[in-house]
Amino acid sequence: MAKQDLAKLVEALAAEVVMADPEDLQSVKRVIELLKKIDTEVKDDLARVFKPAVAKSVDLAEEMIIMEPAAAAESMKAISQAVKAFQAGLTEGPQAVAPLLPPQMSGAKEPTGAEKLQSAIVDDKILSDFLSSQATSLQELEEQILASEKEQFSGKSSSELKRRLHTLKGEAGMLGLNDIQQVCHETESYLENGPADNKTDNLLLVKDWLAQSFTFLSGEGQSAAPMGDILNILRGSGSAAAETKAAPLEKAGEAPEAEAAPAPVEEPAQPAGRMLNIPSGDESLVVDFIQEANSHLDNADVQLLTLESNPEEKESLNSVFRSFHTIKGVAGFLDLIEIKELAHVSEDLLDRARKGNILLTGTVMDAVFESVDTLRSLVRDVEGALSTGDPLQSNPSLATLIETLRDILAGRQTLPAAGRQIKAEPNKRLGEILIDSGVVQADTLNRVLAERDGKTPLGEVLVKKVGVPAMEVAHALRAQNEARKTGDPQQAAVQVKETVKIDTERLDKLLDAIGELVIAESMVTQNQELLQDASPEVARNMNHLSKITRVVQELGMTMRMVPIRPTFQKMARLVRDLAKKSGKEVEFVTVGEETELDRSVVERIGDPLIHIIRNSVDHGLEDNAEDRRKRGKPDVGHVELRAFHRGGSIYIEVQDDGKGLDREAIIAKAVERGVIPEGADMPERDVFNLIFMPGFSTAKKVTDVSGRGVGMDVVKKNIEALRGSVELSSEQGCGTTVSMRLPLTLAIIDGLIIIVGGERYIVPTLSVVESLRPRPEDIHTVSGRGELLNLRGELIPLFRVGRLFNIEAAIEDPTQALSMIVEDQGRRVALVVDSLIGQQQVVIKNLGHALGRVKGISGGAVMSDGTVGLILDVSEVMRIAMTSQEKSLQVVGV
Repeated sequence: MAKQDLAKLVEALAAEVVMADPEDLQSVKRVIELLKKIDTEVKDDLARVFKPAVAKSVDLAEEMIIMEPAAAAESMKAISQAVKAFQAGLTEGPQAVAPLLPPQMSGAKEPTGAEKLQSAIVDDKILSDFLSSQATSLQELEEQILASEKEQFSGKSSSELKRRLHTLKGEAGMLGLNDIQQVCHETESYLENGPADNKTDNLLLVKDWLAQSFTFLSGEGQSAAPMGDILNILRGSGSAAAETKAAPLEKAGEAPEAEAAPAPVEEPAQPAGRMLNIPSGDESLVVDFIQEANSHLDNADVQLLTLESNPEEKESLNSVFRSFHTIKGVAGFLDLIEIKELAHVSEDLLDRARKGNILLTGTVMDAVFESVDTLRSLVRDVEGALSTGDPLQSNPSLATLIETLRDILAGRQTLPAAGRQIKAEPNKRLGEILIDSGVVQADTLNRVLAERDGKTPLGEVLVKKVGVPAMEVAHALRAQNEARKTGDPQQAAVQVKETVKIDTERLDKLLDAIGELVIAESMVTQNQELLQDASPEVARNMNHLSKITRVVQELGMTMRMVPIRPTFQKMARLVRDLAKKSGKEVEFVTVGEETELDRSVVERIGDPLIHIIRNSVDHGLEDNAEDRRKRGKPDVGHVELRAFHRGGSIYIEVQDDGKGLDREAIIAKAVERGVIPEGADMPERDVFNLIFMPGFSTAKKVTDVSGRGVGMDVVKKNIEALRGSVELSSEQGCGTTVSMRLPLTLAIIDGLIIIVGGERYIVPTLSVVESLRPRPEDIHTVSGRGELLNLRGELIPLFRVGRLFNIEAAIEDPTQALSMIVEDQGRRVALVVDSLIGQQQVVIKNLGHALGRVKGISGGAVMSDGTVGLILDVSEVMRIAMTSQEKSLQVVGV
């Protein structure tokens, strides 16, 4: 072809690209035809630079058919840029082409893993769902690895581990993640045939590699180690059988031939007698597929009922699309060709509906309902073949249904709708229409209405609980809508609860705003001017405002609550590694993993737990099994990590059955360091608390795990920074328990507002036992113990808050003031305050860098009049009081 004729083709292509709509299939088709014609006609020196770019442009254009609108628009931009490069090549020469080509055509920039993955996914939600589910999936994978080790890789956990790897391999293959698919395949072989030596370590390496790979694909962190490193570990440690089985995977980056999805076939129906091609031992995968497919189809029925009432409901449409897409992918992986083919064609139809090219109404909706019913029948056939071992039989109606769907896609005449056409009178309710049409009996409907919760739509209940065909309900809804076009306002729209994922940063901002709302509400409802002049109506409105604010606040707090399970699971891995390093056998048990507490607390509790568990394994448990036998204990040490609610707080405890704490050794070390005088008589609790002092350690040897005395003081500081407390209990020779008490949340607390010398303080309600005004005969002074309050026969220390904080105007006489009994770690003291003015929920604020850490104060709160009240740290106030008392007694020589 002459150069001028090629230039005309390029100009025609440029005009077509400018006018093209990426979502218009005919327009995209014309672009592809022009590109292919250019590819055929270009000759000589231009061919070298034109042909590769033209070929990639054709690939991009063909992929646009299944892309999301935004991705398709980006691809069309890339093709437009390539056309400009072609124009420059024709006028300036071949050397001008390459610099103008887009990155994906020039080879100048290799797409990242995330970009490659994005281009392979039909739906952004599918990609997002897959990646977001991997954190939980990998936690469970690690649990199964550790559980399989205990069963020596021959029990139930090992079977679950194989199934999880096989499922992940299939999902990765469906998404084009060939490296991950190959590693999972190799791990399956290793798990089945590899030697027992280091098997757990190597499997944990695989888990860590997968975690880093998924993090990188999510756009965070660095890429994982080369796949070849992991494969070499698995193959080098595996047996000959494993290496033989892994032979098809030698070429990195390619999916294993044996696991590749089957090639498309022209006719979906297969010859009668086709056997299920399921590898031995993987029947559980088919069972899982049957369960998941039925769940997806049930969901599709419900979502289609929503679309019957509102065809433009995007969330329901996307949900049905994802159900078909998932069934197609897994069916292809399991070589269930009929299911894959029907799901694929149905998915194409739904994708056209998502793009607005087809509206799911009338016969189109009936065809989708029929696809759901046929898929359900095909899944039942698979279930039957799996249980009996009989061959799968072809479904006689499948070919006709697929042809119907293809006719709809091509815009050809569709076949009549399946099922009966229902007529309805205006003002008829859905249940009455179904009774009139004979779909539901009256007594059945009455029973369903009596049991219904009032929130779930009737149509959904009938489909799920009674088994009414979803298409019959859809026809009734259709008839109802047609009848109500005459003016009846009632609607029977089916609504389905959906969950949404929220960015944690947005959630934190919302909760901060709720905190400010609580402050603003208290300022309004406790404003004295408003209260004095408020009419009864204004007072009612203010009470209503307080009620709504409290509801919003409680909902906000529940949004912050997350289970502690992920943190506990990390500790399981830690214990295993520590046990291996120390040469000890350790049984690790967790209790209360589903206990929920504030997300910020969960994030900050990890480091203290690591220190405590390190001490339990390294120092708490005996060094060898012989020492344990001498004490009548089993050879395997026991470490238990538990969480539970008590008294409005969360308790996390670590208990071991080891040597226990040596009271005499602790006292000797404290005397040596000059912490306590020799011969001091200290309560056991105070002796054990010496361990929390910086640099304090009784370890006879320092290991690379613990023994330097730099751990437990960090634990105490971190827990107290969370407004919590930690204490030790131990019995020598029997074990040690470390108990941490933590608040449910760090954002808002219930507090009692007290006055001391004109200053206002807030005391956390959970720390207050009671308040009273003592009589003169209740106040005593005891030698060596200072001032005490006789509380119904119990003598407890009495301290004046005004003296502790140097407040001159505070009331000194306890009988003229109020004694507030507070408790911390089982110890009680009486705090003398001027008065108690009420209870209030307050939002905790930091004091800021200027003030820093103030002893006895855990934070501040904005009060109803806009001033700041200080929140007392009861634990630290008690410690300050005890310390000041000891100094006073020493001064007077007591």
